[in-house]
Amino acid sequence: MAAEAEEELRQVEPERAGDLDVLSVWQSLWCVTRRWPEAAEVARRLCDMEPNNGDWPIQLAYATRRASSIEEAERILRDARERFPRESTIVYNLACYACQQDRLDEARTLLRTAFEMNASHYRLAQTDPDLAPLRAELDILLSGGGLA
Repeated sequence: MAAEAEEELRQVEPERAGDLDVLSVWQSLWCVTRRWPEAAEVARRLCDMEPNNGDWPIQLAYATRRASSIEEAERILRDARERFPRESTIVYNLACYACQQDRLDEARTLLRTAFEMNASHYRLAQTDPDLAPLRAELDILLSGGGLA
């Protein structure tokens, strides 16, 4: 199915190849097929095309983490958080990055903030491998506690 989608995308007229909707499909395809450098490159273009869309930095960080490093992905999201302070997924992902880098107190603070912004992140956190070190504390963090 991914190969068919790629073939279809390659047949898009050259004058439309750089359109937002076409690039968005490419970015999704590269993520599904785990072609992280390509996904990051397209996500960066989408960030430039739609600088007021908070989803694109999230996609860029996701792909960058896998293509390059968690540190580079974290820098992307820290910048994005300043531009999109109400985007709870940015805060949630920053909590994941902090947790993976053994900055557990910071991860707790960020995760509690993400839960306050959007309680649905709690369900994700229950199975998110990035948050395994904090799994036993999730209920406490959801209730607003758990800070050292």
